[in-house]
Amino acid sequence: LANLYFSLDGPHGWTQQDGWLETKRSINEDNHAVVSITHPCNWYGVDCEETTGGVSLQLLHNGLGGTIPTEIGLFTSLRSFKGASSYGTLPTELCNIP
Repeated sequence: LANLYFSLDGPHGWTQQDGWLETKRSINEDNHAVVSITHPCNWYGVDCEETTGGVSLQLLHNGLGGTIPTEIGLFTSLRSFKGASSYGTLPTELCNIP
């Protein structure tokens, strides 16, 4: 998902990017600093299906730019992707997703 975020101009063009790659800093019980990334299921436009483990991306009208990376074919839990504002052709690797 991080690759998708950067390939589709997330840091500069997305109108909604709540949660995407946000980090949280905290101190644990041993007084050590801990840094964690917000769980992807809490990111804007990411819907996780608990029973099936599938993921849907709903990023329409969000200022997407760039092209969908070929690595999207490795995202085997992807069930749907709505992001019509992106440019370029769809990678053939999308056919690898069951």
